[in-house]
Amino acid sequence: GRGGQGRGGGRGRGGRGGGRGGRGGRGGKNDVEDAPQRLAKAMAQRGVASRRASEQMVFDGRVKVNGEPVHLPQHMVTLADEITVDGKKVGGDLKSDPNADRKIYILVNKPKGYVCSAVSENSAQPVTSLLKDFVASWEAAAPAGAAKLRLFNVGRLDVNTTGMLLMTNDGAFANAVSHPSNGVLKEYSVLSSSKLTRRQLEAIAAGTTVDGAFVVPVAVRQEDDNQVVVQVAEGRNREVRVLCEAAGVYVKRLKRISIGNLSMPSGLGLGAFRVLKVEELRRMGGRAAPTKAKMWSPWEVERRIQRGERARRGMGDPDIQGTRQFRQARDRRGEAAGAREAAAAAADSRDADADIGGAGWSSAGAGWSSA
Repeated sequence: GRGGQGRGGGRGRGGRGGGRGGRGGRGGKNDVEDAPQRLAKAMAQRGVASRRASEQMVFDGRVKVNGEPVHLPQHMVTLADEITVDGKKVGGDLKSDPNADRKIYILVNKPKGYVCSAVSENSAQPVTSLLKDFVASWEAAAPAGAAKLRLFNVGRLDVNTTGMLLMTNDGAFANAVSHPSNGVLKEYSVLSSSKLTRRQLEAIAAGTTVDGAFVVPVAVRQEDDNQVVVQVAEGRNREVRVLCEAAGVYVKRLKRISIGNLSMPSGLGLGAFRVLKVEELRRMGGRAAPTKAKMWSPWEVERRIQRGERARRGMGDPDIQGTRQFRQARDRRGEAAGAREAAAAAADSRDADADIGGAGWSSAGAGWSSA
């Protein structure tokens, strides 16, 4: 059970702020980190992919532990074990990089033409290519022996869908946000090519079969004559598109506008991204959000990126003023990109001949009621 007073004034697990834990309590940080854990969970924590994606990698025979193939995600490992995926070592060395277990969370405004996969598909580039320069600068500032930064997307948006996409190296948080059992809702804005009828709106709310399962949206809210917001809990493949197509609605534009209680930040243009604060992660994932001590803050990330960019140019560390100038320049670029996106959205709306001020219907999965 939990111990009593630890040396250095801390109580409980290991003694907060102190040295060794109290009598009968748990050991310090290294004892906890060295405890055996399932392979898929360890891969997720080391930033390989989400837990479910890591399990699939194991089943596919892509993973080795200490040079030996492993085919069960339940295989137990510790920090002393070397894990490789497709022949490449994963995970950080806590001795060479004391920040190896800290996580980073990046919100991307995904444009059309990018796929949520590790490789290109046809002419579409992987969404990770938007962060290629960022990752290069991050790794240029890393200490010798540190693991590479492996970012993966939380959930998926198809090649033609735009909007909010979370990139992280935290598999546990990714699983908490994406798994339906955790109740993190996602909202999508749908622009139709024509005026929506009441029958179509009721059909969307009634649900349809998606990937072999009958799915009903959590809520449906009409914004304009040709625009509707659909809120879903499961996030199945192309779920919102299938719901609309089954209702006879031709989707001209589809954009994810919120994850949990976090909406798309204003001024974040298409293809732009920014590091999230702990408060934003709490709005997105609730109790699954990390503590400040376990994550990189936006300010820390900017300083490290600046160091990496200077290192890539053979220069020294940046000063604070330079970092501020960098942030201000990035904000101005985001505002300009956001203005361009708003203009494009307005053009789409005009093309669809939409009349602003729709009927204001709302639904919670049990028929329609006037808002």
